[in-house]
Amino acid sequence: MKLRTVGSLSIVAVLLFVVAACTGAEGPPGPQGPAGPQGVPGAAGAAGAEGQEGTAGSKGAAGAAGAEGQQGAAAVVQPTTAPPPTVDKPAYGGSLVHSVRRESKSYDPMQANGTEVRSLTAGIFPANIVRADPDDVFVIDNYTLANWSMSSDGTTYSLELRNDIFWHDGVQFTADDVKFWFDLQFNPPEGRKPSIHSQFLGPVDSVVVNDLLNLTVTLSTPRTGWLAGLVYPFAAMAHPKHLFEPEIANENPNVSPDQVGWVGFGPFKFTSHRKGNDFVIERNPSYFLKDKFGQQLPYLDSITYVIITDPTTMVAAFKTGRIAATSRGSGHHLSLEQIDSIKGDLGDQAVFGGALHFPYAVMTNSTMKPWDDVNLRKAVSLYLDRQTACEAVHSGQCEIAAMWDPGSGYVNSDVLEWPGYRADKTADRAEAKKLIADGGYEGLKVEFTSWDAWSRSGEFTVNELNALGLDASLKLVDAGTFFGGLGTGAFGLYVTGTLGLHPEDMLPQFGLGGSWVQIDDPKFEEMRNNILGKATTVAERYSLAQEIERYVIQEQAYMSVLFWEPGTIAVRSFVKGYPFPAQNMSNNNNLESVRISHA
Repeated sequence: MKLRTVGSLSIVAVLLFVVAACTGAEGPPGPQGPAGPQGVPGAAGAAGAEGQEGTAGSKGAAGAAGAEGQQGAAAVVQPTTAPPPTVDKPAYGGSLVHSVRRESKSYDPMQANGTEVRSLTAGIFPANIVRADPDDVFVIDNYTLANWSMSSDGTTYSLELRNDIFWHDGVQFTADDVKFWFDLQFNPPEGRKPSIHSQFLGPVDSVVVNDLLNLTVTLSTPRTGWLAGLVYPFAAMAHPKHLFEPEIANENPNVSPDQVGWVGFGPFKFTSHRKGNDFVIERNPSYFLKDKFGQQLPYLDSITYVIITDPTTMVAAFKTGRIAATSRGSGHHLSLEQIDSIKGDLGDQAVFGGALHFPYAVMTNSTMKPWDDVNLRKAVSLYLDRQTACEAVHSGQCEIAAMWDPGSGYVNSDVLEWPGYRADKTADRAEAKKLIADGGYEGLKVEFTSWDAWSRSGEFTVNELNALGLDASLKLVDAGTFFGGLGTGAFGLYVTGTLGLHPEDMLPQFGLGGSWVQIDDPKFEEMRNNILGKATTVAERYSLAQEIERYVIQEQAYMSVLFWEPGTIAVRSFVKGYPFPAQNMSNNNNLESVRISHA
């Protein structure tokens, strides 16, 4: 029951940060925009034990930050060794036609949350100041940072930006932009909605600009892995201060990127958008990253995203050659039947890959009755047949796991032996029925709310709840209604996928306020604070994460993960270097390394 089509992951310490290539060689032909000096030094690594320098990390990661006020040792990037002459450099040119499942209701990353937003705009607005490493999403790429350090108490971060990053209109990306972005996230002007992603980025108390490229971020509570939370893929920097500040001053507080020309600093620039038809981006000749040969990225001249809302039409378009890559996102990821159909028609002209997209989890709002009863929550978790669900909904092409990605170091190794998650359901179902009877819950009317894109999973879940002895009904709603309701506490029994590569971007989704998983639990808060604010070694983080997983899943049954949904897409064989991240298809989709080769 595994989807993984890429090799097994090398689990690298989460607190090790890799250095983006930035050594200089001539870029490809084409008009050159403004360019800063080359040879930007590598960023410092993560914090080690107080008063000690951490060890150097793998994949080019620098050493860790030492005691308060002491900067981590920067790993200066060395010139790339020339590859053997038999290895051809990737060629430039060509255009990719890629389908997208639908338009987004908003193109402001602070207000939008959907795979289509990232699919369409990731080339323009690729990431935050850091990102998930393109080669291993569990490693953090410094991306825009030249150096950084952390105080020994985990509350103060000193950040130095690279000096060769420019917005698409030629204005340099500076510390003022970063401060403006954080202020817009946490303290929006009157009339502007708060960011829906701020929970992943905090707890930021203040951001102080020191000079053009240096700033200091102070947190209200310790976060020893704070930068890990910034890899959350939807929290992209898409708000240049020089364009947004005048609009806000001119009484347009809800200005969004599409209103100021879609100006980012990613590998591609905006060209055109015909609503409901297509979205076109073209190569940014001033992008700051280079490949291992010293060639400037990206390789493609342009990408045209064609909006195809019907999955059957999408598959037909791929077979006929209208598109060269299918859509990312639930409802449009390829089923096993669709994969077999494409293989039958195209043979080796099609290549398939993907990720474990997200955990499909049955959630209960434990702050409202009757879901404040742990025995009712446990009954639901025990009764759900995860193995059958995986077969019925995804033809076995998913993975049974719990809270953490099964490819990460955070996961408990014995999850498949846990009650509710083990294959033998005999004892679990008997215990679930007993809990329902003892609690007097037979015939309890419950409404299960689900996004309509997850209808098959929703139908399976409701059938299971009815078999348990409840009187369950399914309420399917559109994306706006569903994601707008998450975090409001409006849903009692619902589904969602908690996304997160690390504790910093996973655990903020639990709690009160705008949290997707509504709980009010002091013990959980203590456990969360321990891993986010006190853990300084990888071993500590793994151990605490596993403890939290056992507590959330087994002891309290706050969430009942049915399976990790597969996310499989197809690309034509002439499309080379297409990224298939290990988790969530919204990661690593700026397509900076994709190229066209018919050789």
